Amino acid sequence: MAHIENQHPQLPQARLLTHISVTRQLCEAAMLKFEDNPEDSGPLESLQTSLVNIRQSLILHRFDLLAKLVRELENLVQAVRMDTIQYHPILTDIVLLSLECIQSNTQKFTVGNFTSISEDRLLQIISSLQMILYSNEMQHENAMRASMLILDPNTQIEYIELQQPVAPTYISENCPEGLQQLFAHYGVVDSADLGFFRSLIAPIEARSQYWQGRSERILRLALEMNHHARQPVDPTQLTAAVYMHDISMAFLPLDILHKTDRLNRNEKRILNGHARSSYEMLHRMINWEDAAEMVLQHHEHMAGSGYPMGLTETEICDGAKIIAIVDTFDARTHERAHTTLQRRPFVRAILEINRESGNQFSQYWVDIFNYIIRNPEETKLHII
Repeated sequence: MAHIENQHPQLPQARLLTHISVTRQLCEAAMLKFEDNPEDSGPLESLQTSLVNIRQSLILHRFDLLAKLVRELENLVQAVRMDTIQYHPILTDIVLLSLECIQSNTQKFTVGNFTSISEDRLLQIISSLQMILYSNEMQHENAMRASMLILDPNTQIEYIELQQPVAPTYISENCPEGLQQLFAHYGVVDSADLGFFRSLIAPIEARSQYWQGRSERILRLALEMNHHARQPVDPTQLTAAVYMHDISMAFLPLDILHKTDRLNRNEKRILNGHARSSYEMLHRMINWEDAAEMVLQHHEHMAGSGYPMGLTETEICDGAKIIAIVDTFDARTHERAHTTLQRRPFVRAILEINRESGNQFSQYWVDIFNYIIRNPEETKLHII
């Protein structure tokens, strides 16, 4: 696991700690004052000034990743000031928890105690703040709630429209035994990042009754297809892409997700934007560039009629071609409101996949899909 270590123990750490502690108190006072009167932007200006001071001190002492976290807080505060993000009380908690994280991590480098800081943990927090900034207006509140869960996994939060609060864990050691066996069989390397992606599945699937269990079904079929083809796609990257390919769908309004009539042009535009939004959330994380490309391209068609870029077969990565098939197959065999409430028979779903072979789906990967689906005794894969 990558770590951040203090490269300059001779620098005056005690002075830095005092400065951060005092400036943090100014930030907290400003944030709470703004919460009392959101019409007054003065406290936000004071908050930004204090954050800049903290960031500059961290840069001076070579705590670059902590400085990046402060920078994302600055961007978030600026977005509220510019009204591109509507203020919500959860933002106050996010700012306060982030400041606490910054101070506690800096304290680990007091003289005589050069304990390393987990880089994975900080990257997760930074990515969660970026998720808020890059989500659209309808997604902001749930993105804030997701960020809160990352900052404090013990927080009891209700997602919009959810009946039960979800408090997932984010450490890979909690990977269920059955999933560990699956990873071992297909050569998936588990990590804190995969644990984080996996932890998002429960709240995402709870967002709609039509999504229960779909991530694991899709993952098993995708990994088996890749395995049968002698793994042209890195199985770890493929796993991350399966987990994250529809993450921004969870932030869409339920009246769109559950609409049984044909979507209008604006609703279709909003729905189709999920591929790029999900990509934006993933590609800013280190070492997941391949997975991000799969996410971005999983609705492209071989004939060039897909979205968001209208790519053709030779331009689409194999991981995206796999996800396109398994995602559609699962949608056809399990109820999915924005297409139809009818659950299609197993054989009918296979025929529909094959009918689009060479047009929507890759002929090569459809052939592999056919073999696996029609030889379950060999693959030992339980699809339904």
